[in-house]
Amino acid sequence: MKLKRSLVFFLLLVAAFALVGCAGEEGLPGAQGAQGEMGDKGPQGDQGLPGVDGAQGVKGDKGAKGEKGEKGDKGEDGVEVEFRVYNGVLQQKYTNEDDTKWRDVFFFNQIANWAKQYTITFDVDGGELAEDTMTGIIYQSEVTLPVPTKEGFTFLGWVQGETVYTDKVKVEKDLSLKATWEVSKYTIVLQGEGDFPGSNSYASIQEFADEIVALFNATGASDAVVTEQNDFTGTTHPNVKYVFGNADNLAKYKWFIQYILDELTAFCEANGIADSAMMTTYNNIEQTKKMLTDMINGDTTAISGSYIDSRTWFRQWIHRLINAENAEAGTGNTYYNQWSIDYASNPEKVAEFLTIANGGEDTKYTHGDPLPIPVLEGKFFDGWYDEDGNKVEYATKDCTLTAKWINAEDIELEVTFDLADGQWAEGYTLPEKITAAFELPTPVKEGYTFLGWYDAEDNKVTKLTENVALAAKWEITVFTVALNANGGLIKEATLQDFTNDLIALFNSTGASDAVTTDQNNFAGTTHPNVKYVFSNAENLANLKWFLEFAKAEIAEAVVANGVAETKMISGGTGNEFVAWIDAMINGDTAAINDATYGAGYRTAFRQYIHRLINAQNPAANAGKTSYNQYTVDYANNPEKVAAFLAIIPGGKETSTLNITMFDSLPTPVKAGFEFAGWYNGETLVEKVTADCELVAKWNLAVSFTVAPTIDQLVRIELATQGDLSQFDVVYYEVNGTKVFADKDGKFVFTGFIQDIVSTYEAKLVLVQGGEVLETQSVTYSFPVLEGEAPTYEVPATDVVENATAEFKNRSLVVDGTLAVKYTFTAPETAKVVFKDVATGLVYREYNVNTLEKDEEGNYVVKLVVPANEWGVVLSATVCDQDGVALSNTNYLSVIAAMCAIINANTESANRIKTYRTLVKYYLG
Repeated sequence: MKLKRSLVFFLLLVAAFALVGCAGEEGLPGAQGAQGEMGDKGPQGDQGLPGVDGAQGVKGDKGAKGEKGEKGDKGEDGVEVEFRVYNGVLQQKYTNEDDTKWRDVFFFNQIANWAKQYTITFDVDGGELAEDTMTGIIYQSEVTLPVPTKEGFTFLGWVQGETVYTDKVKVEKDLSLKATWEVSKYTIVLQGEGDFPGSNSYASIQEFADEIVALFNATGASDAVVTEQNDFTGTTHPNVKYVFGNADNLAKYKWFIQYILDELTAFCEANGIADSAMMTTYNNIEQTKKMLTDMINGDTTAISGSYIDSRTWFRQWIHRLINAENAEAGTGNTYYNQWSIDYASNPEKVAEFLTIANGGEDTKYTHGDPLPIPVLEGKFFDGWYDEDGNKVEYATKDCTLTAKWINAEDIELEVTFDLADGQWAEGYTLPEKITAAFELPTPVKEGYTFLGWYDAEDNKVTKLTENVALAAKWEITVFTVALNANGGLIKEATLQDFTNDLIALFNSTGASDAVTTDQNNFAGTTHPNVKYVFSNAENLANLKWFLEFAKAEIAEAVVANGVAETKMISGGTGNEFVAWIDAMINGDTAAINDATYGAGYRTAFRQYIHRLINAQNPAANAGKTSYNQYTVDYANNPEKVAAFLAIIPGGKETSTLNITMFDSLPTPVKAGFEFAGWYNGETLVEKVTADCELVAKWNLAVSFTVAPTIDQLVRIELATQGDLSQFDVVYYEVNGTKVFADKDGKFVFTGFIQDIVSTYEAKLVLVQGGEVLETQSVTYSFPVLEGEAPTYEVPATDVVENATAEFKNRSLVVDGTLAVKYTFTAPETAKVVFKDVATGLVYREYNVNTLEKDEEGNYVVKLVVPANEWGVVLSATVCDQDGVALSNTNYLSVIAAMCAIINANTESANRIKTYRTLVKYYLG
């Protein structure tokens, strides 16, 4: 369309930019057209936006001056322009040297401008849309937005920033919109034969609570507790492990556990809680979901695993549910309220639970959720089928599904079993033909718990549905064992415990020149701490048991290595080394620093400690030690380490251990007794194969032997074996007479048996804590000797220098009684005194002027010793009335005299010496 010049002038008046002239039609040459008008001045820049704090924005820069318009084309009619209306929009034809275009014109502030075009870009977030952009949109145009699709999801709208567009948008700028979706939920009605969620018929929460409480009280476990509806929040409640560690219960309540998992998932999503969030100390949400998932999959070990917080949360979640109508209990002290639902304040949640528990007529399933798998005895589940006969695995629409079944016996499968070092139960054999009806067997493996059968993808398989290779999984079984040492002590300390305590002691001396001690450096050539530790009276007292053990071991080592008297330790011998340790045992705080012994003793002692505490550390124990010949190689003597651990102070009479059948039971100790073993009733238990209570049995480690010597005299030697040091009282009863043994437990009893005693009964008596212990009793009968009673001469006696009295002779007379006949000279005013050497008490005393004389004028005294006093050790002294000795005998006992005669041809002198030393007792 062509317009008149006057219209052109009008349009030029309202245009935003000077419109360039267009050429007129060919005509007669005319005057040159007027020069184009000067371009308009550019508009002033917009004022800046207000600042964040509300301050006035900075004023924009002044717009640049518009360019000068081009000179109009020459033409007969001057400048002309061409316009049109296209789709309701005014457009002007624009021509340049390259091509011709139409431009939209719109009016702003009564000035015409070229119209700008905008673009909308769509991000469908996994959905589908025909075009992902809309272009050429005019400013402030209202555009109807497209609707994308995404399988299993409902479209909620387009989002940019915080703004959501659901239908139309007015375009004032380029837009980038992202689709938002919601997972579709479908109502699925499940029908047909079989048991599946919906088979229950709970009338109320209380009915469900009663069922759960009854289940908790029917575990039968020895450590189970009585469950009440109010106590599920208790901090200790072992029943939950038994109830949900049972395969039948897991199958029965699979729907319930699935419901809990769904609720936890929804709860966390609604509250923005990530799976990594810690519930309290040990477990996070992800681990809790795994525990529930494993339980759903039939894992009987999941509930009793390491999910401590998860297990407590699960129990307290049940508490809040079953106490929904019991507000006081339901809102009790529960540590995990923030992770569960307050059913007491949400009756709609209770109703929702009962609907799911009872199935109702329909159940909501989210797109992609697996449908439940029902169970029907003797049948194999073939799947869910819709009204059109199509098999449905996932919910994709509202529908009614029917379960279809195949006889399990009709489905033959190829299944292989890897027992993983286990074996079939005794008498069990796999059938030749395995069908889908086959119940998977439970193998056995000593010391292990069978966890189940797993496929190649490590999925647990509880029911056969296809050809599969199965492998058994095992977990080493941990048993709980309660030990009662029955009067003994269970040593719980280890060598490392002792080492750690000793290192701590060495590092706490506080001495200025002390060094830092660690386990590897006791063999170092310079280590001053040993001087401070063993110069402390308290340490010597506390470690006396250790020093006594070390002394005995070192004494054995120096003898075994031939270094007792010969090998020098910096000026001393092996025997002196042992004596030096004995000094510390006796509390000598100066011994460790005594220059008499030299630094070599300290080094040898330190290296002895090094070899002991590093017995289980071969690298350190093989370090350089200069005094190995004085110490013990504990690394190659585990029995010596065990002996050391047995004497460490402390221990408990009772203990509870968690051990496997491959672990050794501890060996308790009891002074004077040998450990006979751990017993379950009358059965000796050498390895643990079940939870149990064991009691220690003991054999008395103290016994004695009778060593008789028979001639016309008899000597009975009673000698105990075993440690007597821990008993309060130790003595013998010989024919009813109480006789105390010496410190070595030895007693020698000598007498003549003719016409006096033919049978001796000896019994060892031990008393501990006021209790008389049952011990050994021995009866020994001797033959009666025949013939005349002999008289034995006793060796001559000592004479006091310049004495006026003298023992001439002594005779041992046996004539149905026992007597010692003394012959001596003495002033008439003298007296003869016999004393018991052991007690210092006067046994007999005579004035010599009352005694008979023999033919030679010597005084004679016949000292008769009753049978129950034959062991008395006597000394005889002739003295004046003031007690000044005039003559005396050796400390020669009646026993020694007898032994000397009986053993006259068998080193009598040595034997006399021995018995002088050993025979010490008290006649009770």
